[in-house]
Amino acid sequence: MLSILLLIAAIVLLLVGRGRTAGGWKLGAALSAVAGVLAGFFACVHVVSAYEVGVPVTFGRVGTPLTSGIQFTSPFTDVTSFSTRPVDLDLNDKDVVEVRSSQGGVLYADVTIKWAVVPAKAIALYRLAGNEEGIQQRLVLPDSREIIRNVFAKHTSEEGYASARERSARRSPTSSRCAWHRAVSTSRPSTCAM
Repeated sequence: MLSILLLIAAIVLLLVGRGRTAGGWKLGAALSAVAGVLAGFFACVHVVSAYEVGVPVTFGRVGTPLTSGIQFTSPFTDVTSFSTRPVDLDLNDKDVVEVRSSQGGVLYADVTIKWAVVPAKAIALYRLAGNEEGIQQRLVLPDSREIIRNVFAKHTSEEGYASARERSARRSPTSSRCAWHRAVSTSRPSTCAM
C-alpha cells in the first residue's frame, strides 16, 4: 500500500511540476517514485530465519514451504514461520500424566516430550493447527499422552515403580531403557545413549 501511495504521489508531483520551471517538483516526484519502487521491492522480500520453515498464504491459498534464506513472495502473502529445532514439551508439575498399568493400578508419570517440525510436513501441520502453539496443544500433547498411556498399559505396576538400577540388573543395561525410550519416542529413531 505504501508503494502504491508513493507512486501516486510521484505522478501527482510530476503533473503539478510539469507546468513550472522550478526543479523541486520534479526532484520530489523522482524521489517519491524511487521510494515507491523500493517499498514495493521490500514488500516482496521475506526472510526465513535459519532453522525455520515458512508457510506462505496468499488470498487464502497455501503455497509450498519456504526454506531458510531470502524468499521473494507476493506483497499480499502472509508467511507463518515454524521452528525446525527440537522443542521440549514438559509434562511434569501440573501436567503429570496419569497412567494405568496392565493390572489396573494407577501410576503418575513425569515425562518430557521432545518434538520438532519436519519441513516437508509444515503445510499439513499448518492446515491442522495453524501455528506452532496450536501444533503443541492440539497435536503433540494429546498424542503424547495417549502413547504414554498405551506404553504403560502393557506393563505391570511393579515394572513401572522399579528403579533403573533394578531393571538394569534384570536385563542388559541399555535394552530396558531403550525399550521404554523407543516405545515413548514419537519423533524419530534414537540411538538410546542414555
